[in-house]
Amino acid sequence: MKSVGSLLVKLRKGVGILLILAFVPLAVSYGANEKLWSIQVASYEKIQDAQKDLKRLQLRQFPDVRIEKGDDSAFPYKLFVGRFDEQSHVLPVLTRVKSLFPGAFQKAMAAPAPKPVDKKPPKPIDKPLPKAPEPKPPVQQPKPTVPQPQPVSLPPTEMVPAIIPEAVKESSPMEGTSTSVLTFKELGYSKETHLPGATPQFVFHVLNYEGLKGATVDLSLRLSSVLSENSSVTIEIDDTPLYTKSIKEIGYTPRLSIPVRFSNSNYTKVAVLGRLFVSDNICNDISGGNLWMVVSNQSRLILNGDYHPKTVSHFFRDYETDFNVVFDPAKVNFEALPLFYYLHQLNDWKNINVSLNAPETATDKKRTIRVGLYEQDLAVDKEDLLVYEKGTHLLRKSLMDLYITPAMKESAVTPDPGHRTGELYFSEMGIKSFTATGVGDLSFNVPMRYSFFSGIPKNPNLELIVNHTPVQSDDQAFLKVFLNGLLIKAFRLEGGGTARAYHVSIPEELLQSYNNNLEFVASYFTDKGGCVQGGSTRKMTLSVSDRSRFYYNSPNREKINMVTDVMGSLSGNVLLMIDQREMFVPGVHLLDLLGKFNRDISRIDVRPWNGEILKGYDFVILLLRPESTKTLDVPLKLDRGRFSIVNPLTEKDTFSIEQKKVSANQEVMGAEFESGFGVLETFDKGDAKVLLLSYYKNLKALAFLKDIKADQVGRFNGNVVLFNQNTASYTIGKKFRVVYQEARSVPYYWDRFKLPIVLGAGLLVALFLYYVNKKLVRE
Repeated sequence: MKSVGSLLVKLRKGVGILLILAFVPLAVSYGANEKLWSIQVASYEKIQDAQKDLKRLQLRQFPDVRIEKGDDSAFPYKLFVGRFDEQSHVLPVLTRVKSLFPGAFQKAMAAPAPKPVDKKPPKPIDKPLPKAPEPKPPVQQPKPTVPQPQPVSLPPTEMVPAIIPEAVKESSPMEGTSTSVLTFKELGYSKETHLPGATPQFVFHVLNYEGLKGATVDLSLRLSSVLSENSSVTIEIDDTPLYTKSIKEIGYTPRLSIPVRFSNSNYTKVAVLGRLFVSDNICNDISGGNLWMVVSNQSRLILNGDYHPKTVSHFFRDYETDFNVVFDPAKVNFEALPLFYYLHQLNDWKNINVSLNAPETATDKKRTIRVGLYEQDLAVDKEDLLVYEKGTHLLRKSLMDLYITPAMKESAVTPDPGHRTGELYFSEMGIKSFTATGVGDLSFNVPMRYSFFSGIPKNPNLELIVNHTPVQSDDQAFLKVFLNGLLIKAFRLEGGGTARAYHVSIPEELLQSYNNNLEFVASYFTDKGGCVQGGSTRKMTLSVSDRSRFYYNSPNREKINMVTDVMGSLSGNVLLMIDQREMFVPGVHLLDLLGKFNRDISRIDVRPWNGEILKGYDFVILLLRPESTKTLDVPLKLDRGRFSIVNPLTEKDTFSIEQKKVSANQEVMGAEFESGFGVLETFDKGDAKVLLLSYYKNLKALAFLKDIKADQVGRFNGNVVLFNQNTASYTIGKKFRVVYQEARSVPYYWDRFKLPIVLGAGLLVALFLYYVNKKLVRE
């Protein structure tokens, strides 16, 4: 009996050893040394905040969303998404996460170690074993189930993989790199780009910043639905074709993902080319108007990089769109205000987001700018940029090429003059020489903003320098110039092969608002015999030089009255005046908004308000409390208390703070502004145009300024704009009149009661004449 019991004990020990040995390979292959990839969404001080964002991600069905606690005492709670065994699986999910949390990034993590196997030997059996039964065949022990890592199910994608040569490898996230996703809308394409013609072409450039490791262009296209399936789309990188597919292969609404290979130049050129046709005769296709391609502004640029700023220039050469500015608004000098405008100038090819933080609430973001009292005007400290509060004007776009050292002093820079001269070249406007090849209409646009001229240019003219291939004797070619959609000049193109200047007089009366559009259309039509069998035809190549220029007389600013026009026209040297510390943060929000809307100001000088506007500036921005506006001749006087805005034609109020009812014919605005509101208004002072930011009743209403979007500024079509969570615009003086309830003027009573006054005066005169006549009769 003892021998049988000891045998069973040995067998049980052996099985335990075998179980331990069975788990050894698992511990090696799936141990702590193996790496997985996760997406770190954000860090949180309170777990409640992390749980709130966790629910948002779970509702959108992101894989493996979880909260983990780290060693960071300030922000201990980390929110993660996914566990990916291959790094290439991260990018599609990261792109979706960054659309909700722009600061998300990928992070390498150690794989979770398996649970330790209990290696304790079984307890010895003290009790005597019962009599062994008759021997039976041994029972086969089930093998232990080894847990395997579950594959992550990625969301379906509509991308069509491109066929790329072996020399071009697809960029994918690498360890230690960050991923930035920029839509074309963020890159400045506010609308879809519509490209007509048989050979449409869309070109953009990817800046080769130091630290950029790889990029992918994710294009979303739309093609005319009547095109032949044999029409094709080609992608070129630095003028080298890398991808060509027919519509039959990619469809009429393709989404193409193209990796970008970087050259040694400062940028990489990416071109999307169409070869479009409907029938076998291109001449018939052109006249039908069915040849077009649309590039969506939701197309994306996905970039991977490892940016460690060494100099001031490197700090801004980064694809991230978020800046974190840390300063103490109660202590920092007023001269730091232009910083929040210049940041948009430095990144004028994309839209950026600026967040404000006091030192005690600063968050850990990648690009942090700290404003204060430092030794250098600008200096790089680890990952941060230190800015001396009086040195912010050094961050002007024209000085970027000088930022080649980790720090510098103001003496290293000679500022450019801000005043415009009487001519403006395309190259100064950022417009490069343009070349197009094709048949039919070849067109391109040039913006003509008031800010280019510091006002409305008087007697504006255009000298357009054009060169084109020779026009055959039987063919016809024209150059047409449109201003805001109206034809203002047309030329017949003859000869060719030599650059020629065409002069166009621009009608000043056709200029509309602050932003005007000039369109140049070169039309080339072949003789009927030029279309040979198979649909081929002669094509024309036309180039417009960036030495083309506008020339004009001194600008006029008197006709620029609407708030949207003034904000869109600000340029040259601008003066900013502020009266009290409490207006500093509202000023930050105004300059941030202005930087998103108009980036053509050369320099902003800051001065304290002393009751008088300084001379010698093209435009002036005032940040004043209502009591500081008493000496100003403004459309709406905020120091007079309650007021109404009246339509003089109907004598009815269109805005009244005290009116809450809705009349039979119109809704009188004002009830929602009863607790106070911010005010933007414009007026003239000498030769300068002035933009005033103030408030009525409640300073806190100016906080709504930070919520106004750049595209909303286009609706500020009056010289007075009232805003809180709502906005209302009025043209005071020409269309409306202001009536102050607490201090009504004589003209108000005359306009309001002129009929009774006239009748009463007439009655008094009649009585007087009657009395005099009666007196004379008696005598």
